[in-house]
Amino acid sequence: MPLDARLRAAARRFRATGALEDEVALLGERLRAGHLGRDRLRLAAALGHPAAARLTGPLPGAPSLPGRMRADEIPGPFLELIRWLLGLGQHVHERLVAPRAAAALARRSLPIWRACEPTSRGGRWDVDGALVALDVWIACPCAEHARRAKMAARRLAGIEEAIAYPAGAVGVAARDAARSVSRASQLPQILATAVFALGAAGVVPLAVEVDRDDEVDIEVEELIAGFDPGLYARVREAVAAELIPWALGRADPVRARLADAAMAS
Repeated sequence: MPLDARLRAAARRFRATGALEDEVALLGERLRAGHLGRDRLRLAAALGHPAAARLTGPLPGAPSLPGRMRADEIPGPFLELIRWLLGLGQHVHERLVAPRAAAALARRSLPIWRACEPTSRGGRWDVDGALVALDVWIACPCAEHARRAKMAARRLAGIEEAIAYPAGAVGVAARDAARSVSRASQLPQILATAVFALGAAGVVPLAVEVDRDDEVDIEVEELIAGFDPGLYARVREAVAAELIPWALGRADPVRARLADAAMAS
């Protein structure tokens, strides 16, 4: 049977059954047809996609932190997470993966920003605007879009001092995510701020009214100690939901968000 015919037949079987074995067969046919790269397949496997994992076999372990990065610059509980996130760049270049991961984590934290700082949107602290600018750059990583993302990040300078925790942590995550367009050497720190924001968002119930003038005078280590024990799983789930469809060529959440925004405007 010709390759294209096998590919179409495999796609029909998987649509009909949804079975893991049929998805493995479909991905294998797409790989043979050149419709799916081995690097993207390994990324999907590293993100926990069962069918991709069946085709790739064992993957390299998470890397150590880059030589320029000291372990004491990242809070201890985050080290495993940051190594895992950086390890995704072993499969597809980190400049493609890390900004998407940082954006995904920051976006999962936005509900706490909106609950705590409802008046800031569209004003001086345009957190949403920074994440949109990052999405635009991810979709089209040209010099002009990089410039706009960096400008959006600069407009959030000082947010950690002006906005109380936990909303301030989300603002910092959005700012640093937008900076990822040009600060490859700071990707570990950028990812750490994104993880911290997601942890903060899991601590404060959205039903609780948070006074924007409250000061939180607590050490970072104490805040992290109060984070949800399921943070690691939540980070993995958020990043996988953002990256697996893109890695397997099924959909691109970034382009989908931009298209939805264009239709709504």
